[in-house]
Amino acid sequence: MRITEEYLKKQSGYGLTLARIHYRFPDHPLIINPLWLIWQYEDTCPDFPRLNAYLAWWKRKIEGDVAFVTVAHSLLIKESELRCVDGVYTLNATRH
Repeated sequence: MRITEEYLKKQSGYGLTLARIHYRFPDHPLIINPLWLIWQYEDTCPDFPRLNAYLAWWKRKIEGDVAFVTVAHSLLIKESELRCVDGVYTLNATRH
C-alpha cells in the first residue's frame, strides 16, 4: 500500500476550515458586512497559514478593511477513526 502526500498532510493536522469574514465598507467604515467564505483547502489550526495568506492578499488588494474573522476548523482524520483491520470479508456477493 502506498501512502500519499495528501494522507500525510491530513495526519499532521490539516483540516477543513470555514471562515466568516466581516469587513467594513470603504465609503461607510461604520457599516460592517459579513461574508461567508468556505475554504475548500486544507489548513492547520491554530496558525491557519492559508487563511492568513488570503487575509494578507485581501489587505493588499481590496479596499474594505477586515473588521474581524470567525473561524471553524475540523480535522479530516481523527484518532478515533483509525483502527487496525485483520481482513476484509464480503458476504453474499454475486458475480455478473
